[in-house]
Amino acid sequence: MGTKSKNSFIYSIVFTLAILLLGYSTLTTTIYCIYSEQLKEKSYFETNEFLMRLEGSVIDLQQYYVTYDFLGYEDKSPEEKISKDELDKTVEEHNKAIEKEIQNITDNYRAGIYYDNTKTAEQMIAERDKAIEDYERSNRKSVEEIKKELIESKDNVYEILKHNVNQWKSLKYYLINKSNGEVYTNLPSDVNIDQYLKKEMIYYDKYPKEELITNFVKERISRNLAEQNLEGHFLIPKEGTGYSEFYLSDLEFTNRNNRIITEAKLGALAFLISIILFAIVSRREKAENTILENLSRAYVRIPMEIRLAILIVPVGIFGSSLVIMPEIHSIPYWAYVIYIIGWSAFLIYTFLHIRGLYHLITNPEFFKSQRRETIICRIFSWIAYLFNRRKTLYKVTVVLLASIFFGFAVLGLFLHHTFFIMLCFMYIVAYISFVSLFVYKRALYFNDVVKGSNSIAEGNFDLVIEEKGNDAIKVLAHNFNNIKNGYKASMAEQIKSERLKTELITNVSHDLKTPLTSIINYVDLLKNQDLSEEEKDSYIEILDRKSQRLKVLIDDLFEASKMSSGAVELEREQVDIAAILRQTLGELDEKINKSSLVFRANIPAEKIYLYLDGKKTWRVFENLINNALKYSQPNTRVYIDLLDRESSVLFIIKNVANYEMDFDPEEIFERFKRGDKSRNTEGSGLGLAIARSIVELQQGKMNIEIDGDLFKVIVEFKKM
Repeated sequence: MGTKSKNSFIYSIVFTLAILLLGYSTLTTTIYCIYSEQLKEKSYFETNEFLMRLEGSVIDLQQYYVTYDFLGYEDKSPEEKISKDELDKTVEEHNKAIEKEIQNITDNYRAGIYYDNTKTAEQMIAERDKAIEDYERSNRKSVEEIKKELIESKDNVYEILKHNVNQWKSLKYYLINKSNGEVYTNLPSDVNIDQYLKKEMIYYDKYPKEELITNFVKERISRNLAEQNLEGHFLIPKEGTGYSEFYLSDLEFTNRNNRIITEAKLGALAFLISIILFAIVSRREKAENTILENLSRAYVRIPMEIRLAILIVPVGIFGSSLVIMPEIHSIPYWAYVIYIIGWSAFLIYTFLHIRGLYHLITNPEFFKSQRRETIICRIFSWIAYLFNRRKTLYKVTVVLLASIFFGFAVLGLFLHHTFFIMLCFMYIVAYISFVSLFVYKRALYFNDVVKGSNSIAEGNFDLVIEEKGNDAIKVLAHNFNNIKNGYKASMAEQIKSERLKTELITNVSHDLKTPLTSIINYVDLLKNQDLSEEEKDSYIEILDRKSQRLKVLIDDLFEASKMSSGAVELEREQVDIAAILRQTLGELDEKINKSSLVFRANIPAEKIYLYLDGKKTWRVFENLINNALKYSQPNTRVYIDLLDRESSVLFIIKNVANYEMDFDPEEIFERFKRGDKSRNTEGSGLGLAIARSIVELQQGKMNIEIDGDLFKVIVEFKKM
C-alpha cells in the first residue's frame, strides 16, 4: 500500500471514529434531556409513572367500594343486586327508545299517506303498521329480560373491578369513608393503622393532602378522594416485599438514573474527543477535499426525489428513537452498539441533506442540473420525447381530448362525493400545469417562428430562428434556417462566380494578348527591308518563342477544359507511384540545379503500387514541382514527401512563397489564377487546376494549406 493510500485509510478511520463519538455524545445528551425531569426525582415512587398507576388504583377502589358498593356482592341474591329504582329507570328508558323509533317510522309514512289517493294511502298504512309491528317484535323486551341484562352487566363490572383491586398485592391501602365511618382495606381486619405505620416502609403517602400540591397527578388523586369524602393511606411495607414489581421498578429506576448520569459525562468527553478528531481531519480536508467530497459526490448522484424519500428514514429513526429511548438501557449491549452506529449514520446523513439543501438554495445552476436528473423530470422528458415524435394531428387530438375531460372535471367539482372531487381537482391541476403550459409555450414559439420568417422574407439573412423542441414547429424553424442559409450560400457563390468569371476573362485576355502583341510587333519589324540578316534571325527566334508560348497557353486551356468536363480517357493500371515521382524529379533535375532552391525529397525505397494513369500522374507531379520552382522564394528549401498510409498514399510538397498569399486557398485552383498579381512569371496559371482535375478523375483528393508564407499542397490517392 502506497503512503498516500495508507494516509487516506488512516484519515478515513479517524473520520469514522469522530462520527461515532459524536453520535454517542448526541445520543447520551438526548437521553439525558428526555430523562431530565425524572432525574430530579429521588425515587421511583415520586415519578408520574408510579403516581398514574396509583391514580388508576384509587379510581378502581372508589368504584368498587363507593360507586357500585360491591362489598359482599357475591353473597347477594339477584333481587338484591339490582334495586327497584334502578330497574324502573332502565325499563322507562327502554320504552322511551322504542316509542321514539315507532314515531320515526310513523313520520316516514305520513307524507305519502296524506298526498296519495285513497287506494295507495290504505296500502301505505298497512305497510306502516306492519313495520311498527316487526320492529316491536324484534326490539321490545320484557321487564325480566331487562333485569337479567342489568344483572349480567353488573356482574361483568364487578369481575373487572375485583381483578383490578386485587391486582397489586404489594400495594396496601386503608380507606376511611368519612360519611359513614366505614373502612375499606386489604390489610388485616383488626389492624390499627397508626401502629402499622410505625413499621419501616419503602413507600407511604396519605390523601387528600392539606398542603399545596404542585404535581398534577397527586392533585387529581386528592380531588377524587375528597369528592367521595374518603381518606386514603397507601403504603408498601419493606418487609416481605422480596422481588415485588414496585421494588424492582424502584431498583431499576435508581440504576437507570445512575447510568444516564454516567453516560452523559462520557458523552461530554466523547464530544470533546470528536471535536479534536474533526479538527485533525478538517486540516486535510481543506488540502485534499477527500472524505466529505466523496460523500457529497455520492449524495448528489442520487436523484432528488429519492433523497427526499430516503430523508423519511432518518426522520423515522429519530421519531422512533424518542419512543424507544426510555427503554434503551434495557436492550442488549450489542443492540445498543448497533443503535449508536445507526444514530451516527443518521447524523452524517442529515448533515449531507442540510449541506445539499444549502447548495440547492445558493446555486441556481446546480439546482437546475439536479432537477434535470430527477426521475420525475426524466419520465416527463421521455413522455415529452415520445409525444413530440408523434404527428401534429395526433398531438392536436390528445390536447383536444384533454380539454374535453377538463370540462368534465370542472363539472365534477360540484358532485357530492369527496373522492371524485379530489380526482377532478387533481386532473384540473395537472391540466393547467402541463397541457395549458404546453399549448402556451408552443404558441409563443410558433409566434417567434412566424416573426423570424417574416424578417427573413424582408431580407434579414443574419437572423437565426431558435430551434427548440422536437415537433413540427421545430422542423419548420429548421427548414426556414436551411432555406436562409442555402440562399445566402447561393448568393455568395454567385457573387464569387461572377468575380472569378471577370478575373478569368481579364487573365485570359492578358496572357493571350501579351505574346500575340509581341508577334504582331515583330512581324511589323520584319517588314522593314533595311534589316540585317542577324536582326532578322533574332526577330524570327523571338517570334518562334512567342508562338510556342501562345501554343502552350492554348493547349493548357484546352486540356484544363477537357479535364474539368471529364472528357478524358484514363489508362489506369498498376503503377509504382514512388518510381513515377523519382522519374519526375530526374527529368526536372536540370531546372532544379539551375534554380537557387534546395529540394529535400523523402521517398520510400520500397515500391508503392496504385491503380493510376501513369502519364497523367506524372503530369500532376510535374505541374506541382514546376509550380514550386516558379513561385518559391529564392535560396529556400522545397520539401517533398511521399507517405504510405494504411488506406492511402500522400504526396506532400511544401515551399516558401515568393509573393504575399492574401487569397483563399480554393481560389488558386481557378484557371489562370497566379500567385503573382503582376503576372510577370512564366506559366499559364492552369497548372494547379489541371493537376487537381487529374487527381479527382482518379478518385483522389488535392488540397492546399497556407500558413503565412508557407505554401503546402497535399495530394491523396486511395488504395484499391
